[in-house]
Amino acid sequence: GAGLSTISMDGIGELERLSIEPYHSLSPEQLFEKQWALALIANALSRLAGEWQKRNRSAEFALLKPLLTGEGQQASYAEIAEQFRKSPEAIKTVVFRLRQRYGQILRDEIAETVDERGDIDAELRYLLTVLQS
Repeated sequence: GAGLSTISMDGIGELERLSIEPYHSLSPEQLFEKQWALALIANALSRLAGEWQKRNRSAEFALLKPLLTGEGQQASYAEIAEQFRKSPEAIKTVVFRLRQRYGQILRDEIAETVDERGDIDAELRYLLTVLQS
């Protein structure tokens, strides 16, 4: 349906079938926990992006985001500073504050998932462990 065709698995050899089926070594529980951790991070980044958008700084956030996530093309502090006519030191300060705010938002996201506020640090450590697995 919807313009998609089905592929019959009949007549496909075992090795061929294994090569087209998704594979990972995570148990269903581990996969769920990893997806949960990624969802928390995505929510935190989305909230942070929204804050920057409200201040009409979306373009600056787009350049700084890779410095938070380690993903994508990371510009140097000097390159970012040049684009926004600021000093590299000013950009370092902005990144420092951005990381602090990101951590605060992430902790807020975690707080929504735990019963006791005292469990936030343990849950944050667990989240990092899940992401590293």
